[in-house]
Amino acid sequence: MTQRLTRIRSALPLLASFLVGCGGGDSLLTSNDTLLRYVPADTPYVLAAVEPLPDDYVDMYTQYMESVGEMIQLGMQSALEEMGAAGSPDAVEAFDLLTELTSPETIAAIGINRDSTYAIYGVGLLPVMRVTLAEDNDIKSVLDRIESLIENEGGVDVVAASVGGLPYRYFGDDEARLIIAQPANELVVTMVPASFGDAELQSVLGADLPNESIADSGRLAEIADEYGFTSHMVALMDIERLTAKFLDTPSNTDAVLLDLMGYDAGELSAVCRNEIRSLAGAAPSIVSGYTALDSDAMEMNLVVELREDIAQGLASIPASVRGLGAATDALMSFGMSFDIPAVRAFANARLDAIEADPFECESFADLQQAVPLGRLYLSQPLPPFVDSLKGFAATMDFNDIDFAAIDSMPTDMEASVLIASSDVQGLLAMASALDPTIASLNLTTDGQITPLDLPVPFNDPSVNPFGDAYFVATDSEMGVGLGENGEVRLGELMSAPASDPSTFMAMSLDLGAYYGLMADTIENAAVLDLAGDPQMAVIGSMTDMMRGMQDVFSRETVDIQFTDRGIEMPIRLELAP
Repeated sequence: MTQRLTRIRSALPLLASFLVGCGGGDSLLTSNDTLLRYVPADTPYVLAAVEPLPDDYVDMYTQYMESVGEMIQLGMQSALEEMGAAGSPDAVEAFDLLTELTSPETIAAIGINRDSTYAIYGVGLLPVMRVTLAEDNDIKSVLDRIESLIENEGGVDVVAASVGGLPYRYFGDDEARLIIAQPANELVVTMVPASFGDAELQSVLGADLPNESIADSGRLAEIADEYGFTSHMVALMDIERLTAKFLDTPSNTDAVLLDLMGYDAGELSAVCRNEIRSLAGAAPSIVSGYTALDSDAMEMNLVVELREDIAQGLASIPASVRGLGAATDALMSFGMSFDIPAVRAFANARLDAIEADPFECESFADLQQAVPLGRLYLSQPLPPFVDSLKGFAATMDFNDIDFAAIDSMPTDMEASVLIASSDVQGLLAMASALDPTIASLNLTTDGQITPLDLPVPFNDPSVNPFGDAYFVATDSEMGVGLGENGEVRLGELMSAPASDPSTFMAMSLDLGAYYGLMADTIENAAVLDLAGDPQMAVIGSMTDMMRGMQDVFSRETVDIQFTDRGIEMPIRLELAP
């Protein structure tokens, strides 16, 4: 048992090097010398990785996966011991098969290494995964061994066949088959309806190349150029094309699949098909890819492309908030920005569009009927202070946790929040009128950070875990800092630049500190609750995994932006030095 688990653990870094070790230069995105020659130009979705990443990145993920592997090893061992005690030979047999498939010897023999490239794409609706293998692979022997395991231990017949000179194996039932094909120095995995004939199989497996590949079309290269993707990885989901697959007369491959699914587009009226197609055009595609890779960080962006009028409407919603998305060394920072009148204007514009061109499809009857209710809600007046709000930026730190009292709040907490408003004076006047306690603090908008003399009971540590409190306000923002360094954190927010005009939300997390805190929490909670329990070994491996992640990652930042292109989510993952 332990030997089998160790083999799985040692195989994980090899899998990691394959999964992250792909990317490339722009020219590869238009080259039919890559796996892109198999991807039809009209595919509704594709994720392409056609050149290895630098070795440093592969080594980094290898280190991370070693920690994950240890946790999986001990967790599976514990689970299987419990299954064995309950008498579960099927589980042991399944584990034997998993061991065989994921052993480092098998992965190396298949030919998957850090130089492998891959593409996941659709031939019509059908998903296909294609991987390049090392030239000295022994894929046939591996598949022979896997076939024997499936048949002998799984009791499932594996059938060998060929189509268009391409050998493949499959197993399944009368409805669907899982196919594994092994063209020269490649591995292809897909699932197809059992009723597929040779023509459909040749198309899906790549024995017949598409008349036009996505490399020929240049679409991935265009996406990379437009969004600054490095081509280490480029992904596309064409929402309009995917939707059309369920609306138009299907191709041979899609017809068989849709019939198997029991779906008939003919049941939709022409009106419904047109309106569904129009809705898909509101968000025609989703694209993603790396935007930067260096020794300090990796950056990527995910973009939901929107129709121009919708994108422009959303782009008017974010407001300027000082400190939102600014660099910080706090454990976490978060916030959002919004212009309430712009939100109302955007919602009204959507209702105007529905009223100008009402839905006639019966499937959208409830949506059409909800328009008057939406108008009613939008016509309701809001308190003046709500319209004045523009958003907030906040930070938080947990510097210590009393692990001996695990149910208690963390100790030595710090937090700061800065609220943007076009009428701070009005907010303070309203708050003072509503609460004499606030009025007694004599808050001003002079821009100076001042300590707050908190009244009872807020100065009681059992009520206020932060301790010290500070306040600052100007004509456009007001903020509170809590904790020993509350004044410093509040000052950092006040001195930070205004947010990017497109930023709607922003989040940042110190991964090194977070994973360290998680490791301490798991370790100490286990000592309190699981002393002497066999699960302590698993808990220990989880702690080691968190420590390993702490050594790999430094900070993660995620923004949500409304731009003239649509909804964008740039992500930056900083690496530990």
